[in-house]
Amino acid sequence: MKYITEADLRNLYRTTPFTTYETEPGTRLTPGARQFLGDRGIRIPDEIPSAKRFGDSGTGGKKPLYFWRQEENKAGHDTDRIGADAEENAAATDSREGEEQCPEDLNITPEKMALLNRLKSAQALFLETGLQFKEHDVLLAQRIFVMERCLAGLAAEEEMCLLPCQACTGICPDNFSEDMEDCFEITSFHVQSDRGMDLIRLHRLRCLLRELSPFVEQELGDGKKRELHQVINGLSQLICQLFGGNTCQKKE
Repeated sequence: MKYITEADLRNLYRTTPFTTYETEPGTRLTPGARQFLGDRGIRIPDEIPSAKRFGDSGTGGKKPLYFWRQEENKAGHDTDRIGADAEENAAATDSREGEEQCPEDLNITPEKMALLNRLKSAQALFLETGLQFKEHDVLLAQRIFVMERCLAGLAAEEEMCLLPCQACTGICPDNFSEDMEDCFEITSFHVQSDRGMDLIRLHRLRCLLRELSPFVEQELGDGKKRELHQVINGLSQLICQLFGGNTCQKKE
């Protein structure tokens, strides 16, 4: 038999206030717990007969009031001990995590941390843009979401970018990771086309990544810079496809 104490009900009520309390099979309320419910007008649907309210064991014998007090105090001590152990374990876990994630241990300089934060901002912008595209061009949205995952891989030690190269007149697998100029300049003429808003959104993503390129090379290395250029060149291909269809717009 498990006894539900006043402390148990107080913790439960503090977390989620309730107006009805139903005891589970194999449990029984202590007098203090019953008084707690009565003071707050909380109903007990499966109310037991009055003969058992004050400790009737069901065999004709009643347990004295001090028995219930002893059980309630014992449960309270157990709860306090469990809570203290949980706090100690949580503190130890936080301490270990702090040691593992300490920037000094990972050799993260303020410049590198600033770059990683800017990359996270770029990821957020890619996700937002992908959601905008999803409303009218699901395939384009999927391409943007794949590029966002490539940006997330820049912070990893190993090379993770799996962005496929769809060869066109100006871009092929041989130069897909190189620093290349824009296929054509985006002007007011282009943004007034049917897909003008989509063009400017892609162009904004490309401009943002070009700003980050030198810092990626400096803080993350040449390999990560090449991964970033894959995303930039992939955006250039998408821009060409939106404006010129299947015809590459890159100037010779």
